[in-house]
Amino acid sequence: MQVAYRLSASELDGSFVASIKALFKDKNIEIVIYDEDEEEEKLGAILKESAKETASVSEEAFLKALHER
Repeated sequence: MQVAYRLSASELDGSFVASIKALFKDKNIEIVIYDEDEEEEKLGAILKESAKETASVSEEAFLKALHER
């Protein structure tokens, strides 16, 4: 099962953690947190670079840049 949450850091509280614990019970889970603004900046830089006639960005480089942490 996969669940995605989108919220601000100020919305994190004990009830959020409790809801995750209730949903996944005793299963192992992975929690990944990233800054949406940072991701948008990376995407913008990639698109700007790929728009230049003298340079291109491969699909692999594009996906790698999106998933860097």
